[in-house]
Amino acid sequence: MTLILENVDSKLLQVIESLKGLKSDLKITKELESKSDFESVREQLQSKLQDPEIRAVFERLKDK
Repeated sequence: MTLILENVDSKLLQVIESLKGLKSDLKITKELESKSDFESVREQLQSKLQDPEIRAVFERLKDK
C-alpha cells in the first residue's frame, strides 16, 4: 500500500514516523516541496529588477 501526503505539518510527520517503530518494514520517503512555476518566475523577475538599468526602466514606466 502507498500513502501520499502533501503539505504535512511537522507534528503529523512525527506521528507518522513513530509508526515505523511498530512496523519494521515500513518505508517513509520525504520529498522536498518544489517551487511552483509562479514562484520560480517571480524570483527570476525579482532578481532581474536588481539590475540598475532594468530597475530604472521599471521606475520610469511605473510613474506613467
